[in-house]
Amino acid sequence: MTQFSDSSALAIRTLPVATYQSLRRSLLEQIQHPNCLLITETDLAPQGAILHPWTELLLIVTPDIQGLLMQRQATAEAAPANADTCTVGMMTATKEVMAVIDALMSLEISSLLYQKLLSGKQLLCDRAESSCPDLILTLLPALIATSAPPDAGAPPPVTSTISPVQAKLDQQLEQALLLNQVITKIRQSLDLATILATTVEEVRPFLKADRLLIYQFQPKTSTEAAVAGVEQPSSFLHSLPNAGYITYESIGRQHLDSIIHSTEEHCFQDAEICRDRYLNGQPIAINDTYARYQDSPCLLNFLQKAQVRAKIIAPIVVQGELWGLLIAHDCRSPRVWQPRELIFLQHIAEHLSIAVQQAELYEQLQQQAHSLEACVVDRTQNLRDALAAAQTANLAKSEFLATMSHELRTPLTCIIGMSATLLRWSFGELSPRQRNYLTTIHESGDRLLELINDILEMAKIESGRTVLEIDSFSLTALAQQVVESFRQQARDSDLDLTFESGLLAGQDHFVGDSRRIQQILSNLLSNALKFTGRHGQVHLRIRRENHVAVFQVEDTGIGIPESQVPLLFEKFQQLETSRQRQYQGTGLGLALTKQLAELHGGTIAVNSRVDVGSVFTVRIPLQRIISEADVRNKMLEDAPNQPIVGRIVLVEDQEDTAGVICDLLTAADYQVIWVIEGSRVVEQVALLQPTVVIINMQLSSIDGQRIIRALRDSLITNQVKILAMGTPQNSLRFKNADATLLMPLDPEMLLEKVNALTAIAL
Repeated sequence: MTQFSDSSALAIRTLPVATYQSLRRSLLEQIQHPNCLLITETDLAPQGAILHPWTELLLIVTPDIQGLLMQRQATAEAAPANADTCTVGMMTATKEVMAVIDALMSLEISSLLYQKLLSGKQLLCDRAESSCPDLILTLLPALIATSAPPDAGAPPPVTSTISPVQAKLDQQLEQALLLNQVITKIRQSLDLATILATTVEEVRPFLKADRLLIYQFQPKTSTEAAVAGVEQPSSFLHSLPNAGYITYESIGRQHLDSIIHSTEEHCFQDAEICRDRYLNGQPIAINDTYARYQDSPCLLNFLQKAQVRAKIIAPIVVQGELWGLLIAHDCRSPRVWQPRELIFLQHIAEHLSIAVQQAELYEQLQQQAHSLEACVVDRTQNLRDALAAAQTANLAKSEFLATMSHELRTPLTCIIGMSATLLRWSFGELSPRQRNYLTTIHESGDRLLELINDILEMAKIESGRTVLEIDSFSLTALAQQVVESFRQQARDSDLDLTFESGLLAGQDHFVGDSRRIQQILSNLLSNALKFTGRHGQVHLRIRRENHVAVFQVEDTGIGIPESQVPLLFEKFQQLETSRQRQYQGTGLGLALTKQLAELHGGTIAVNSRVDVGSVFTVRIPLQRIISEADVRNKMLEDAPNQPIVGRIVLVEDQEDTAGVICDLLTAADYQVIWVIEGSRVVEQVALLQPTVVIINMQLSSIDGQRIIRALRDSLITNQVKILAMGTPQNSLRFKNADATLLMPLDPEMLLEKVNALTAIAL
């Protein structure tokens, strides 16, 4: 155990034997917890001379305290003057006790002793670090008991040796206890003002100082910091105007004037060595200020007014910068400061540095939190504004598309029809140039009408107003029909267009929206023919994978760079500006194809290599035709269910009106299902379970009053809320409706009626 006896962590004292025995008994009395560690010299007896020169050892670790107590008897060569005393070593710090345990565990000891040491080490690791005062406070009754006056007739105590030791131990106890209190307050609080004020109040009495204060320097501005980076005189650090002022003060004498908020301004004239000691965290003691500052009349005058005769200055350094000074004053006479007082004040200043840094970090964190919160609020508002703008733009887009549907398609139909008529028959013989002009007009009109139809179709899909028209058809017949429609174009471009069917027996029959699947294949074939050069090949293949129809269009065209594949299905995208000039198109075909595939619950994928070709693969799952029996069964299954909040069924056969209503209600966070055909409204309402049904009383296919009557007669749909729309002329027909809305449409009135019916339904 030589390494322990030589360790500076051991506090070695000469104590009476009775005092040592009392300390040992007090330690043994602390073993109450079942998992405590207790090691004595008996446990280490098999190790022989390991304890030398110590004769006794007591190592204790509990959930609250830890300590090591050892005794060394005097040898014949070095016998003490008093045979009733002994040399005692004590250790209380957590790290040092942990080191002792590690050293013992490294020896060749029994497994039982090893487990005991391991358990004690775990106790130290599982709790916060215990400081020395905790153990000293525990042993204090034993010290007092052994120091009490003896009974009458007892031999006189050995005071010449005990009193200095006891006094020094008491001083260490008080200092450690006060330091522990300061550290505890720093750890438990983030309020720097409270920490500083409490520290000066509690530390001053211990130093027996007349005044204890904190002199705080003001932070440098960016300009001052830039100047400070230049080599300056030694006093420059303290010579700035209003360099600092006294922020906290504790006074211990009556009739002593307060100097709180005072500043020494330009009076700092410390030598370079003092400045360097400040930055290194070393304190400075001035035993007589009158003698020390004879050459600094400004500072001496300030100190005389403050009645300062002696002082200790402990710097508070935060991240390499001098934040402030912790200063103790003695105002009665010169005073010789003890080294322990300097060290103690230095420890206090070091912990205050930690508190300042901790408070600054917390303030920065709070500022960042407030800044982040403000950014989140601003960002949220921006998103709300953007959402409102997007909803407004979406409504404007829908209104524009509805207008374009009538205002553009109608004249285009006339242009296409009349140009076709003139090409077949005219009032005179057409010259080649006239015929060429008419042909150009006719083809351009066809392309423009196709583009408008694609835009309208895409707008319907995006707004959720497109409903699949499910029917049963032949996959082979549909594919052949599409191929034949492009046969002439392929011949004109000198391309080989082929069709290959991989369908097995019984796989040709399919259920889906044949018109839109045909549109998917047409878009893919048109795209393949457009980007495949002369003498190239385009193949359409079809097969079935269980309930999924797989369509593949392969070409030997220009191919697509891998980096541009993600843009392929974006609206109004073409991959290269040079190709935009070479190949016609708006970039809507593939985007619409993707949306139509997804409308069926399917997917589209592409595999392409530049200058080799591309393969587009579309997978369309089998759709289901709901029979009347299925509807009845579904109605019975869903009969007990409650209406779905926010779901609305719109029965309207006019596309313009339906588009406006869908956009308005969708922007108000409603889910709208548009039903064109009114003959099966009851079954669809029973399946969809909406909160409100909006019915146009002027349907061309069926009487609106008949629909209302059917909904009311059904046991499943009779509780649904009905909003009837119509003109004032047919308002008498609004029977059995929960609310009415007169046309032309008033958007605000529509939302008001729907919100009211939804609230009633809930």
